Amino acid sequence: MDETASMRTAVVVTAILGFLAGSGCRKEPPVPTPEVKRSSGEQPNGPDQTPFVPTTYDGVEVIPARPKIGSYLFGGCGDAHIEISRVFEEAQKLFDQGLAQLHGHWHYEAERSFRQILATEPDCAMAHWGVAMANVHNPDRASEAMAEAIYHRQRTNARERLWIDGLAAFYEITPAMAKANHARIWFDPKPGQPPLPAPKREFAKSLEERTRALVAQYDRLVEDQPGDIEAIAFRVNQHWLNRLNHFAAPHKDDLDLQLDKVFAQSPHHPAHLYRMLLWEAEDPSRAKASAKRVADIAPANGNMWYWAGRIFTALNQPRQAIPYLEQGLRADHVHMQRFYMMPYEVFHYGRSLETTVRTLIEDGRGQDALGLARHALAMPRHPRFNRLRERYSLAGRTRAAATHACRNLGLDRELKLLESEGHLGVSKNRVEEPTSAATRLAKESFWEPQVRRNWVLRTADNAMVDFRRDYRGKTTLLVLYQGFA
Repeated sequence: MDETASMRTAVVVTAILGFLAGSGCRKEPPVPTPEVKRSSGEQPNGPDQTPFVPTTYDGVEVIPARPKIGSYLFGGCGDAHIEISRVFEEAQKLFDQGLAQLHGHWHYEAERSFRQILATEPDCAMAHWGVAMANVHNPDRASEAMAEAIYHRQRTNARERLWIDGLAAFYEITPAMAKANHARIWFDPKPGQPPLPAPKREFAKSLEERTRALVAQYDRLVEDQPGDIEAIAFRVNQHWLNRLNHFAAPHKDDLDLQLDKVFAQSPHHPAHLYRMLLWEAEDPSRAKASAKRVADIAPANGNMWYWAGRIFTALNQPRQAIPYLEQGLRADHVHMQRFYMMPYEVFHYGRSLETTVRTLIEDGRGQDALGLARHALAMPRHPRFNRLRERYSLAGRTRAAATHACRNLGLDRELKLLESEGHLGVSKNRVEEPTSAATRLAKESFWEPQVRRNWVLRTADNAMVDFRRDYRGKTTLLVLYQGFA
């Protein structure tokens, strides 16, 4: 088989990963799936055959397709709680876990938690609300989830309706739209017929107008129940987003005082992330206490560890930042093994790797930085979804990290060696293509789950493993990443 055929096979293999890995969440539209053969060069139809694609720009996690593997209660995400109407007690615990993941900006895992509720309670309106909250940067998917929340709104109580109505107004969802969307989701096509596509959303009001109304709804939630720290925390987060969009927002000192109210009731609330986001660029010393508490607040969330490290780098304390960045990478490796994910599928992993390399150089640990960069370059690059020319992909970030390490250390020979090995891209005269080894790794890693697990093992210290039970009761091997000292 030549290299082109290998690439084509790798793409097909990746596309049908969802069927090989299995799913713990119930598929909402019961759509029959056309049979896909290994030898075929065609990709299967339907949105659920689309592999997970990481974010394409910095700092924002965009979720194009639902998670393929269900979630379970694994802890280490922080303390958060909103009482919801449910049948099973585990649904409440999963909802609180997803809520904590939302506050930690771990959106993909938050959706996984909420969808695990929908696997047993598909009419849980607040779980659909959670899915919409997790897709804050994908209005099409968020609108679809909110339409389902409105469709099942009659099951909720008055307090839940305040949460749902505010976000439904933000996405301009009407009862008629909810009914049409529900019919589209549960449309039963004929064999071989693709499901009905989700429509692209167009909004009548501007983002600023809709955001202003959403903040007003959070205000009503706080007025209705003054001690509701979840409404306060989400209001602070929305104001932070408004500041990024240059919309009107309160002063940072006022938002910081609101966070004090949250932490007074719940010291381990993951809203500590909001304090780090507020002050990282302007006055990082005000978020130092929150950064130091990540180990107690949300040790499983690599994104929280990353921002804690960013606080110390902003304070020009690289030596203090490195343990937080390394611990974040360990948490990410545990997470990859927990849900059988490849490194590029974890939104913040490449960003953490690049920041760790740069911080190691600032601390004078050049050889450790170069070793980590080489470790990152050895990761398999998917020939379609993880390309070097995409600056904010994992491959693009590892190339930037390796180049930065070699240039700062004066290792011109090492830089040329990496270029000759094909790690840093190709000449301007031809289109970038993966090497045969990269194609083979992508093909192997996405064909058998055991190969995926073995690859993660090869990137970590084999002595540090831990056997846990996943949500189905099956034994799962977790890898505890050891760092680079």
